[in-house]
Amino acid sequence: MQITLNGKSASVVDGVKLGEVIDMFAVDRRGVAVALNGEVVKRGDWDSQVLIDRDAIEILSIAAGG
Repeated sequence: MQITLNGKSASVVDGVKLGEVIDMFAVDRRGVAVALNGEVVKRGDWDSQVLIDRDAIEILSIAAGG
């Protein structure tokens, strides 16, 4: 199935969960926020949220600076 991840098309298996996609594409779960189809998803819901074809995911890294 096809999803959009940070603006780019990606192929994933049917039934994949949001948490699995985060683990595949993010270096570390700490310091990231995730939106699914424009809505922020609570961290506690990442591992239960099943994705469907054409879902759009944005993984945003929080960077510290000074």
